[in-house]
Amino acid sequence: MPSFSVFDTAIGRCAIAWNAKAIVRLQLPEASDALTCARLLRYLPDATRDEPPAFVRQAIERIRTLLAGAHDDLADLPLDLEGVPAFHRRVYEFVRAVGPGHTITYGEIAAHLGEPGAARAVGQALGENPFAPVVPCHRVLAAGGRPGGFSAAGGVTTKLRMLEIEKACIGDTPGLFDAAEDRTARGQRRAPAAKADDFGPIDESMMHLALEQARLAAEKGEVPVGAVVARDGVVLGAGFNQPIGARDPSAHAEIVAMRAASAALGNYRLAGCDLYVTLEPCAMCAGAIQHARIARVVFGTSDPKTGACGSVVDLFADARLNHHARVRGGVMAEACGAMLSTFFAERRRR
Repeated sequence: MPSFSVFDTAIGRCAIAWNAKAIVRLQLPEASDALTCARLLRYLPDATRDEPPAFVRQAIERIRTLLAGAHDDLADLPLDLEGVPAFHRRVYEFVRAVGPGHTITYGEIAAHLGEPGAARAVGQALGENPFAPVVPCHRVLAAGGRPGGFSAAGGVTTKLRMLEIEKACIGDTPGLFDAAEDRTARGQRRAPAAKADDFGPIDESMMHLALEQARLAAEKGEVPVGAVVARDGVVLGAGFNQPIGARDPSAHAEIVAMRAASAALGNYRLAGCDLYVTLEPCAMCAGAIQHARIARVVFGTSDPKTGACGSVVDLFADARLNHHARVRGGVMAEACGAMLSTFFAERRRR
């Protein structure tokens, strides 16, 4: 009879089940411990909760460090494959050889297995994978580098978050999610000069949501700026520019989104959260971001008049301040800039 336990990781609390010799099943985090355990017990109804033995404790620690960014392929962890179909076993064995920071497509796996027409079958096998992340199905993408499906809670967002932690590469491209920090001779942090294609899929996905918020601002006659606050790929707050409607000079999109996120978390500190905004933050918003302890700021288009991430001043690079968010600019810059240009062009015609 298998036993199971729940343990903390950087992406949430996972569950692991084992027998006397091997890992029987792993479960990535659901919204709560109860749901995580329920999903595992759906497949192992006779499993009982217990303290893990030494080999499982070692596996837990290695999984925990992998999900915190360590380079460990976990390829030697013992898995109980009894009852796993033969084709699934071949897929899992191959995928275990895809190390952290690398990706492959369903079609490429099928071709390597000598069955080039079996990409869909590969996808089905990985959709039934009982050993994630030891069998790292999050590293398998659809054609063209698209994320593809993922059955864990949060779906594709969780998959992209796991790839982000690993600083995943696609083909020969350097770490997709890297935002290398450039420090000046005075030890200051500078925002990286991002190119239009220099961002990860999770950033683009969140910026789409921020653009939707910007459209709401435009519909209300406000300057179209939108923002989203997320943590581990989960949106905690969203907002759009509304100083006119709210009669509030501080009601910039970033402030509105952070207020919503703070209410959701019950905490004015937003440690570990990322803020996505369509326009480079001003000094007021940059100050609020620093006070909130936002970990990472991702913005769309630069603001040459009031931008505080390097365009006019760079508050995140000032070593005298006690918090420095990582900053990435230029994400979907063309779309973000076009919305602002269109808005102001229409106002000038009136």
